[in-house]
Amino acid sequence: MSPHITKKLITIFNFLCAPCFTTVGILLDRGGTPWATENLIGTVYHTEKQSSLNQPPRNSASFCFRKGIKSSILLTTMRYALKYAYDGSLFEGSQRFRRERGTVDGEILHVLYRMGAVPGDDAPSKYFQTASRTDKGVHALGAVCTIKTDFREEELLRALNGNLRGIVFWGKARVKESFRPRHASSRTYVYIFPPGYMGENVRETVEAAELYRGVHDFSLLCRPDATKRTTPVREILFSELRREGEWWLFTVVGRSFLWNQVRKMAQALHLISLGELSAGDLEEMLKGKESGEAVLKKRGVTISLAPPGGLILWDVHYDNVRFEVDRQALEVARRRIISNLHHSHTLSILYGKLLKLSVENHLGREVLHL
Repeated sequence: MSPHITKKLITIFNFLCAPCFTTVGILLDRGGTPWATENLIGTVYHTEKQSSLNQPPRNSASFCFRKGIKSSILLTTMRYALKYAYDGSLFEGSQRFRRERGTVDGEILHVLYRMGAVPGDDAPSKYFQTASRTDKGVHALGAVCTIKTDFREEELLRALNGNLRGIVFWGKARVKESFRPRHASSRTYVYIFPPGYMGENVRETVEAAELYRGVHDFSLLCRPDATKRTTPVREILFSELRREGEWWLFTVVGRSFLWNQVRKMAQALHLISLGELSAGDLEEMLKGKESGEAVLKKRGVTISLAPPGGLILWDVHYDNVRFEVDRQALEVARRRIISNLHHSHTLSILYGKLLKLSVENHLGREVLHL
């Protein structure tokens, strides 16, 4: 037996102290749009009551390294593209810094190291790459990463799902060595405005969302690049604001996005709904920094960031990659994210109303320190 295989088996043997891995139970899509009001609200309350979502169902198939060491290892390494979801409220963002944990990438790499799927060296990018980065509190339903390993994809996904909290892998595809996840054809984000968050200027806000389509200068709708090496010009392929019951969904598709771009785009729509900005103002802002700053100065408005909890990296698209989807894992991920959105938005609205009331009564300092 070669030294490489021997070392691999020793690494896996050391990992046997972890529990056997189990797949998530079957939760099939019952039909209808998942964002219809009755499905959305019903799902939220169903998820709150169903604590068993955090535990695998009894009839789930199981996988254990004790019985499958040889069948889990390939003779050669393969590169897999994997789709996964995560609850952003549990992490300090997605991007990993050095060898720190607490981020989405850091937790995934920690498990990969423990199970011996990738070498534990100082160059993880050779084995693990991601398509996008998200800020602290931002969720993902269709994030994509690549993993280069000699593990079979079925065992790899089961092991990851069995050892990661708040992260669910639900799709897989074998890709070429030259495949890079950042070279996506497009990315889709969805920002969800909760009930009571949008103002009364609905018609103009819906029309304003369509102004994002096309090529524009997003200098005032992103976090400025101090190095000035990144152009603020981006092309938006699709942009729409629509109502689903009491919820408002802002969907935007583009090839690439700037830092904080989608959250500022969402916040601009929120201000238009309140009457603090107009669709015409937004149109001027998209022409460039100079004309946009004049509008904001005239209005006395600042475009802040929309709360991170409402943003979801919905999907990352590739022209020549077909993912095999695990529907039950995808449904588990979607239910968890929806439940989190319900709770976080309800709390943010209540706190916002309390804060506004306190300011009006000159008691802001006390409430701010609650």
